Amino acid sequence: MRDIAREELRAAIDTGAVAVVDTLSRMSWESRRLPGAVHLPPGDARPDRVAALLPDKDRLVVTYCSDGGCTASLRVAEALVGLGYTRVRRYRGVSATGSTPGSRSRRRDPPGLTLERARPPVPGGGRPSLQNFTSCPIRFTRATVL
Repeated sequence: MRDIAREELRAAIDTGAVAVVDTLSRMSWESRRLPGAVHLPPGDARPDRVAALLPDKDRLVVTYCSDGGCTASLRVAEALVGLGYTRVRRYRGVSATGSTPGSRSRRRDPPGLTLERARPPVPGGGRPSLQNFTSCPIRFTRATVL
């Protein structure tokens, strides 16, 4: 399985030329993920679920998980190839905490890639106030799970 470099992935995300697949646990995915990532852990890589999330088998698909030692992204990537996806690559540059492998800070985002955070649940089902998030440099998105 070929890896993809951070700069190449950043450019593909910026142009919308990639489907990014987060293979971490649901809790990790709900808290932080790469921009536009869909959630597909290894146990969910069934043909019907994959087809719903990734309808174009010829589009560039990049899987990632916690770091270079994590095998979830490799298992999902191999499953995608087995299902006929033709352009599957693996990104190894993000840890579960958002730091790059070997970095001392466990809270920094990888250089060139900013992880998104899902909105925290609001008690009573109300909408969160943006005032709570103005000092945070990370873009907030709503998670969509199929």
